Amino acid sequence: MTDMDLLQQYARTGDEQAFAAVVRQHVDVVYSAARRQTRGDPHLAEEVTQHVFTLLARKAKSLPEGVLLGGWLFNTVRFVARDALRKQQRRAAHEQKAAEMAQQVRAANAPRDDDPWHDAEEVLDEAMAAMPEQTRGLIVLKFFEGKTAREVGERLGISEEAARKRVSRAVDELRDLFVRRGVVMSAAGLAEALAVQAVMKAPADLAGAATSVAMSSTTAAASSAGGTGAAALLATAKAKLVALAAVGALAVGGGVAGGVKLVRHLTAPTAPRTVTVGVTGPTLSGTVLDPDGTPHVDAVALGTPTNPVNAYERTLTRSAAMTRAEGGRYVLPKPQQGAYHVIARCEKGYAEVSSAALEKNPNIQLRPWGRIEGVVLVGGRPQPNVRVSLTTIRYGNDPYGRTTSHNTSTIADAEGRFVFPQVVPGETWIMQQGATPDDNTSRVDYAVVDPGQTVRVQFGGTGRTVTGRAVAPATTQPVAWTRQARYTYSASLRARREPPATAPIPNFSSDETPEQRRAVQEAFGRTPEGREYKKWMMSWNFTIAPDGTFQIDGVPPGTYDLDVRHMEVDRGVSFAEDWLTHTRQITVPPPSPGQSASPLATAMELGDLPLQYSAILRRGDAAPDFPFVTADGARRTLADYRGRHVLLIFWSGLPFYQDDEQEAQVSAAIAKWKHDPRLEILRLRLYDPETFAGVRLMAGARPPRGPGTIATLPDRGAVPELYRASPNEAVLIDPAGKIYQRHLRGPNVGKFLTRALREPATATAPAMPPAKE
Repeated sequence: MTDMDLLQQYARTGDEQAFAAVVRQHVDVVYSAARRQTRGDPHLAEEVTQHVFTLLARKAKSLPEGVLLGGWLFNTVRFVARDALRKQQRRAAHEQKAAEMAQQVRAANAPRDDDPWHDAEEVLDEAMAAMPEQTRGLIVLKFFEGKTAREVGERLGISEEAARKRVSRAVDELRDLFVRRGVVMSAAGLAEALAVQAVMKAPADLAGAATSVAMSSTTAAASSAGGTGAAALLATAKAKLVALAAVGALAVGGGVAGGVKLVRHLTAPTAPRTVTVGVTGPTLSGTVLDPDGTPHVDAVALGTPTNPVNAYERTLTRSAAMTRAEGGRYVLPKPQQGAYHVIARCEKGYAEVSSAALEKNPNIQLRPWGRIEGVVLVGGRPQPNVRVSLTTIRYGNDPYGRTTSHNTSTIADAEGRFVFPQVVPGETWIMQQGATPDDNTSRVDYAVVDPGQTVRVQFGGTGRTVTGRAVAPATTQPVAWTRQARYTYSASLRARREPPATAPIPNFSSDETPEQRRAVQEAFGRTPEGREYKKWMMSWNFTIAPDGTFQIDGVPPGTYDLDVRHMEVDRGVSFAEDWLTHTRQITVPPPSPGQSASPLATAMELGDLPLQYSAILRRGDAAPDFPFVTADGARRTLADYRGRHVLLIFWSGLPFYQDDEQEAQVSAAIAKWKHDPRLEILRLRLYDPETFAGVRLMAGARPPRGPGTIATLPDRGAVPELYRASPNEAVLIDPAGKIYQRHLRGPNVGKFLTRALREPATATAPAMPPAKE
């Protein structure tokens, strides 16, 4: 049971054993925070710990649903400890003995002068208190309670990869709060320090004492007419311990260790203290210059594929080491391998420099921001309150493409006008989106923005208005063109534009730096044909009304592919599948001579668009049978496996479909069940024209990995089409030969296997029929 399950059980039934289990889970984290916030006083920390769990017992029934209990406890420590210290301070002047004992406590527990964690520890609880509740709870869950990424994901109801990304963002946020308080460290160093040093072991009997006090307090509070049971108990306990506290100033010495140097300024220092926290590896360093050549930077960050940076986020890493007085110097941990970017920005300008360029010159020159102004028109009239976004342009296999993003948005005013006052110089897509959550409209424009220059954009007001109606077959159920729990749709328009002969190859070459490649793409984007080609790399989306009608505003003359898809959604696996489709090519002519050029006056009516129906395999449907050949040459069919569950994993022999992370997730998900006799795992090879025995893999490809029987399909396309399956997907079939779940990927494989094989195996699986000759 989770900590919240146990707490809810206590709240419902008064089960003291359940509450004691909660205390045991969290006592070390609570005691560690209490120890820091009571200036290292172990006795007072124990008392604060007991009071925190007393409050938890009293508030068990009223905690909001979904709260991360570790974060709630961590924050409660702050208030209880602050109250306890205030009361002790008022009495400290009258308790000479207390002052003497407190001095002994401080001397015994004061950090060593050479302990680099001390500077960070001083601001840890203050920084944690400044975080949003959910983020604070996430930090406590991962580092203070020592949960794995998989366990964090299970607690939050998300995938392991999503949990890992959330934790990474939370660490970056905490690191930024540290920097604002004068402690500078890398994200890796902070994560390591939190995991190793943030939690100390509570005294052996503290969990039992805290449980006893909490239960006694709750009983006393319930039976006391004045409602003072808990308060009276706490006051009595504090009176016994008041002699153990007095708050004084800590003298801090200093020293220098190798690695990333950090500066922590305490009260009126005669010189800055330089320390190292958790990072001793290689570093990046250089100078950042304003557009006018002045050494200065407001923010700097390191972007990697695992921790990308958004150029428009104003909370990039801030550092006391990067000030005008320090000459614009920056120091960052250097990634051990792989591509990365260093991002620097201030109000005057921006720079994004690749690792390849930094190897040649570590100094960074900012360029002035660009600017984008525009207006949104529908039928020639201003469209207010529409969201307009800027988004990243990525090409091919560029390893640097995942290290940074350039995504931001704004809302058009009452006149349909919008402004982006600070735009990263270079290529960008500008996207106009719908005015309401149900409005699927989006139109795209493209621009190359020069430093210090303004680009003007207009959405709508020219071209033709295209109208029509999507019509479902009479034999199907009624179609709702809204986003409901079970159904959704997409409707798009894309210009049929082949790349011009002058278009640069989009794939990345290791012989050129990202800066060189970017310059080539920007030069092409400045040509009329290049601009139009890149503008239509993304499609326009339009909204379909509940009765199936639609209107696409401002379509320029040209030839387009129009695509409408109505999809059934399986939210259990986050997958949407087409069941009604319509695709056609349309040509929008220019206005006739003398004809008005207004969009409405030149409207183009497409009439009815008949949707084509495609059957979907749903849960409970019979799984289509098919033959295959196993790795040992045996010929079998899916029907041979009746009487046991079958997990079909579709695998491709083509290198560009290989996904090591996906394969690792699937192998981990089925590890618990791979020896269960009720389960057969079939890894079906796709796109392989030969039998398995004579297979000749393409360059860079390899056989499938992980447990299961490797099988080759005689007809490489028929089975995936039957199941509508893609490479790296899995289908689970029950013992009766019926579909249990389709479109399984990553951790979902284990989740649905656990549902299907809920009970332990009690008998052997039925015997397999002999293989066919």
